[in-house]
Amino acid sequence: MRVQAGPDPRRVVVLEGIGPVRFEKSRRARRVSLSLRASRGVRVAVPWRVSFNEARRFVVAKRDWILRTCGRIERARECCREAVVAAGRLDRRAARAQLAGRLAELAAEHGFVCGRLSVRSQGTVWGSASPRGRIQLNARLACLPSDLADYVIVHELVHTVVRGHGRAFWRELERHMPDARRRQKRLREYSLALF
Repeated sequence: MRVQAGPDPRRVVVLEGIGPVRFEKSRRARRVSLSLRASRGVRVAVPWRVSFNEARRFVVAKRDWILRTCGRIERARECCREAVVAAGRLDRRAARAQLAGRLAELAAEHGFVCGRLSVRSQGTVWGSASPRGRIQLNARLACLPSDLADYVIVHELVHTVVRGHGRAFWRELERHMPDARRRQKRLREYSLALF
């Protein structure tokens, strides 16, 4: 039996004390899930078998978590203000040129061979890499402090030879960048502020 979508699988509801919340019916969702991003606000994925009213009750029950997370995002945006402003006026062509140059420098410096580079404005990730050496970087990296952008680039270069994030990966990454974990921790603030 095929479940038909109602007249509108998306709704934005302003909830008191929370603000606008975007509810979206999802065929992939197995349960009601809540996400909160600086760039998109509060989003709720609602399985087809769950009513909007049930999803709304779920969000109201999570009000304290939402408010705490909004506070964390606001503090991160304040802390990372320069990057937030730069991301608002980002020139993707200039970002691509900058990131391509830095990728080439770091690959040569650390002895990696990388394939094609793709620079995009991804919503939730800083980069990715394939075993064939193809690297995809987020254009917003050009807005980060250079040591954090370098961290992401070297992280992806290591992924061209070591898959996953297990011990072997971290050993290899820390061989090239001994303070990688410290940089990763700092990068989380920028992720909160920019995604």
